[in-house]
Amino acid sequence: MNIIKRLVWQKRLNKDRILFYAWPLAAGAISLMMRANFFTSLFLFFGLPTLFLSYRNKEKLKKALLFSLSALIIVVVLDYICDITGIWLVTDSIIEYRLLGQVTIENIIWFPLWTLFIIMYYEYFFELTDRDVLYKPRLKYLYLIFSSLLAIFLVIYLINKDWLYIQYFYLKFGLVLVVLPILLTLFNYPKLFIKLIKTGIYFFYLSLTYEITALHLNQWIFPGQGIVGRVFIGPIFFPLEELFFWMILGAIGILSYYEFFDDDDK
Repeated sequence: MNIIKRLVWQKRLNKDRILFYAWPLAAGAISLMMRANFFTSLFLFFGLPTLFLSYRNKEKLKKALLFSLSALIIVVVLDYICDITGIWLVTDSIIEYRLLGQVTIENIIWFPLWTLFIIMYYEYFFELTDRDVLYKPRLKYLYLIFSSLLAIFLVIYLINKDWLYIQYFYLKFGLVLVVLPILLTLFNYPKLFIKLIKTGIYFFYLSLTYEITALHLNQWIFPGQGIVGRVFIGPIFFPLEELFFWMILGAIGILSYYEFFDDDDK
């Protein structure tokens, strides 16, 4: 990228950063004013920004989509177990039907969309390369890992559902599927630290705003089972695990997978 093009690009990035930091507050205010349901807030907080980034950075969209679709494989496992163990419960689904009796359409949409948003944000604001490969061969192993976990889950579901009642599941999957990949990535690729932290700061702010908005609107609740602690903000509360593994570390965890399985590690 030549100097003039880089300067023009940087000026646009600075303007868009301001827009992105303002948007969660706007999305929260709109959601509260219109008493939005889960699906509407999901679109406001994640859908619209992702559409904007897809327009701004069209050349990275296919690559980001290819990676983000892997989240569809694992979301059913995570959401089902968290539902049946009483960690969280969606109370405002637009469709009564729930996959396997537990998993809502909003959660099936949310996880891949959230992942796509993170990748597009990261690529747009912190990866200024003009060219990139569409597919990194290592990505097939991520699909294989998630597919294997899904297969194991379905076998257990068919044999004996009671085996899926895993105590303190949020804590356990957070440590294994979030914290461990982050530590391995930072140990092997310490130069990624600043970019990951900067992205993580934005998504902490976004996620906290979204959480507060959704809980005020009773879009989901936390029955309080199988968690190690609670965080109270006025009359609302959420699990301590939600703070650490989703708000603080969630985006960094997604990017750790992305850098290892589908990006350039730099």
